[in-house]
Amino acid sequence: MSHYFIEDKTLNYEAKLIEFKFHDKDFSLYSSNGIFSKNKLDYGSYFLLNEIIKLPLDGKILDYGCGNGVIGIITNLFNKNVKVTYCDINPECLKLTRRNLEKYNLEGNIISDQEINNLNEKIFDYIFLNPPIRTGKKNIYSMYINSYRLLKENQEFYIVIRKDKGMSSHKAYLETLFKEVSILSKDKGYYILKMVK
Repeated sequence: MSHYFIEDKTLNYEAKLIEFKFHDKDFSLYSSNGIFSKNKLDYGSYFLLNEIIKLPLDGKILDYGCGNGVIGIITNLFNKNVKVTYCDINPECLKLTRRNLEKYNLEGNIISDQEINNLNEKIFDYIFLNPPIRTGKKNIYSMYINSYRLLKENQEFYIVIRKDKGMSSHKAYLETLFKEVSILSKDKGYYILKMVK
């Protein structure tokens, strides 16, 4: 079965612009078939971004499971002093991210899922993830482990997850990895979890 966590070569990946407002500003990003929320900015990502821009961000950020790069790009546009790395398992997502970075004249480090699995350094100050729930806990938990592994000590990892999509069990698992796990915010059944290494 095809889903956005793989590259489906049977799909017609045809880039198109999606338009949306965020904090009274107009944005447009390239999207395509075969990626999550291909026609709009999904509410989970919007909710996560709304919390991210409140943070005193500095240093290196990982947009993990970046899709078309929306979280990292909007974060970078609101915080010019950060350096963003974008990672996704789907090569088409990385192509879209590159195109969107060029559209907004932003720099960014784009890496594959395999490359992130091979990284051994604690290099990130912040990691942001809208977990690919439909792919199952095995895939998502491996992303949690990678996030812990790649974060610097005392730095922060944020996810958005719906209560009816397993928030409680995900929170319990994250508590086995991180020294601090808390609910930062909640709205319309969506929760923002904050983890500190």
